[in-house]
Amino acid sequence: MKSILLSDSKDIITGLRLAGVKGVYCKDKEDLKKNLYAATHDNNIGIIILTRGVEDKIQDELIKVKEQKMPLVVTIPDLKKGLEKDFILKYIKDSIGIKIS
Repeated sequence: MKSILLSDSKDIITGLRLAGVKGVYCKDKEDLKKNLYAATHDNNIGIIILTRGVEDKIQDELIKVKEQKMPLVVTIPDLKKGLEKDFILKYIKDSIGIKIS
């Protein structure tokens, strides 16, 4: 299984390319939707990596993708929208639905 990065940041694409992850530059929402659709229908792709800014643009489409068994969708911080204060706690709450205080 392969991974693919969808981002609007050329710096992040370059950085992950050095780690062996193919990146696709998405300049607008339509370009992003097209590439997300292609990635979800490619049987060789197991992980779709999105930057936080890109994720915000296509929330409705992501809900449909996350309901499927494959591929796994992972969001990473980008240069514009970094980590939130309680990122780990929010991630656990969103993932499994429990609140940790």
